[in-house]
Amino acid sequence: MPELLFVINQLYKGGAETSLVNLLRQLGGSEYSVDLIVMNQVPMKNVVSLIPKVPSYVSVCDAYADRDSMKNRIGSKYLYKQGELKKYSTAALNFVRNKVYDWAFHVGEWWSPEFVAEKVVAKHKAVWIHSDLSKAGYFDGAHYFDYLDAFEKCIFVSQNSMKSSIAIAI
Repeated sequence: MPELLFVINQLYKGGAETSLVNLLRQLGGSEYSVDLIVMNQVPMKNVVSLIPKVPSYVSVCDAYADRDSMKNRIGSKYLYKQGELKKYSTAALNFVRNKVYDWAFHVGEWWSPEFVAEKVVAKHKAVWIHSDLSKAGYFDGAHYFDYLDAFEKCIFVSQNSMKSSIAIAI
C-alpha cells in the first residue's frame, strides 16, 4: 500500500486547507496509507479548524498541540540535536522518524518547505502551491525556493499561480 505524507502549516478553513481535506477524503482508506502533519495549529478564537474534518483513516500529528508533552521533551533530549529542536517540532520529528514515504507533499505556500526537504524521507517529494505568490507581501521567495531542488514536482492549483511562482523564483 503506497504511503503518503502531507505537511501543512495550519488547517483552518481556507482554500488550500479545504482542498487538502477534500483530497484526503477522495483517497480513501483502502488504497493508501495516509499521514498528515499540521505543524503550527495555534489556537485562535473565531477560526474554524478543519482537523475534525480529516477522515479517520488519516493518521494526524497536530505538532503544535503535542509540543509540550513530557514524552516529547524527554525523548527529544536523546534523539535530536539541540538545533533541530529549536527549528522543528519534536512531535513532527518523531512522527516521521524511521518512516519512508512513497510521496511526501509540502502543502501551502506561505511557509518554508524546509521540513519536508530536510527531515522527511520519501521516494518522491512535491510542493503544492495553491495561491498567487506575487500577492503575498510577507512571502519570502528566496528562502522558499532554496529548497526546491529537494522536490521532484511542483503542483499548482492554476496556470496563474504557476506563472507568478516562476516569476518570483527567477
